[in-house]
Amino acid sequence: MLFSGDTLTISALAEECGKKPQKVTLPNGREVEQITWEGEDLKKINQLLHDIEKPEHVQIDGAAPAWLVAGICHELHPGHCSVNTPQGFIPVGCKSPRGEGYGENIQFKTKQAGDWVLIECQQTDPSIPLDLNKTGDIEPPEVPMGSKLILSGRMPNVVMCSMAQAYQHRTKAVALYQPGVGATVAITHDPSVELGSIVPENLIKKEELKTKIQNQATVNNPSAAIKP
Repeated sequence: MLFSGDTLTISALAEECGKKPQKVTLPNGREVEQITWEGEDLKKINQLLHDIEKPEHVQIDGAAPAWLVAGICHELHPGHCSVNTPQGFIPVGCKSPRGEGYGENIQFKTKQAGDWVLIECQQTDPSIPLDLNKTGDIEPPEVPMGSKLILSGRMPNVVMCSMAQAYQHRTKAVALYQPGVGATVAITHDPSVELGSIVPENLIKKEELKTKIQNQATVNNPSAAIKP
């Protein structure tokens, strides 16, 4: 059974997808058993959730990468979601993108990585925990309508999912970055961008560097043009 009352557990979702815990070696050398999710799993999840009767407000409980939770929330839209956190279940959602962005104890950087816009978010003061009850007050940075967007940052899932939701009707696609993997597409409205596809980590860094060099060349010599 996928739902237990209003709660959707990641473990129940994994079982429905036929996924089982696998042994994984952590960076510190310790072995643990955990579910390993892949971008392709989002297609199966969308099929599972699309036609079944769902609660009006779903509580998502369990550990999962941010891109997976963002994909779940998008499929449950226009229903509402909350994500379980150490501060309790927090509703997914924030204000519309505006200006350079705002959030209490959050700062944003917007960059260009090839034909993707990259938004990095981090805590202004990492020593002060975020008040997740103020997630709804966050204003992500504006991006041009129809952008392909990558969200990156060491933020709680509910923050990243809230930002993804704020962009879902303004962008062609939204991908969320995971270190060592790249950016997994959790939301797409563009036939050329496949759900669950990955923008590789090395490509993101390469395109970001290329754009930086191009911009610097333009500043130094406005008449110069660097061909890709």
